Amino acid sequence: MPDPIKAAVELQAATRIRTAHFRHGERLRGSLDIANKISTMSRC
Repeated sequence: MPDPIKAAVELQAATRIRTAHFRHGERLRGSLDIANKISTMSRC
């Protein structure tokens, strides 16, 4: 049986990460676009 306290802590951590991603979404998306362009260039 899963530990409810551990589950709650994991859920809280996931929510915190999601909130951070939402706040920095534009910056992260920009970084991902750059990373995708670099990987696409290196593939060619």
